[in-house]
Amino acid sequence: MSERNNQAVDRLAAALHELAYRGRISLKPDVRMLILPGSPVPEDVRHLHGVGLSADMADLLADAIEHLLRSGEPIGHQAATDFARSNPELAQDVASAFTGLDMDALARTVLNDTAPDDRAAVTRALDAMFRPTQDDQQEDGDDA
Repeated sequence: MSERNNQAVDRLAAALHELAYRGRISLKPDVRMLILPGSPVPEDVRHLHGVGLSADMADLLADAIEHLLRSGEPIGHQAATDFARSNPELAQDVASAFTGLDMDALARTVLNDTAPDDRAAVTRALDAMFRPTQDDQQEDGDDA
């Protein structure tokens, strides 16, 4: 599977995890969703994610998707902008799911919870996940 597809799967899973745990009072989800690359190979096992959602959150996500599809507009930036304008609270929740993660704190927590013998492998995996892409470097004005 391509690295781009794996990154998309991981990003979607991270956002859904963040959204799923907002205001959650129970550890037992009402709905479980599995997210994985479309044509996984054994090496992609680290890109398999299980996300537990409350029934209310599943309904909220379904409503947002149905609204987007009913709008009749092409799905893209303009549709997202219009949806956010007409649903500001939901748009804020979705945006915070993508921007609310403190990646440095997450990396520290992962490393602190990792057995000493596994830290080198985990550090390499974190570096590979969070290494700036060529597109990021070009946006920053760096030549790769």
